[in-house]
Amino acid sequence: MPSSSGVNGLQIRSLSMGRFNKRLGKASLGELADILASVAIVLEIS
Repeated sequence: MPSSSGVNGLQIRSLSMGRFNKRLGKASLGELADILASVAIVLEIS
């Protein structure tokens, strides 16, 4: 059974793409839209 993950839009940071060497899970398009919206709020992007 897959484990759950979470996103905290207030704790965004940059990461090296080299650290992403395997996929750990999946997010639906709706979940990705929610993540993008929360990051846009934090970065004050409309």
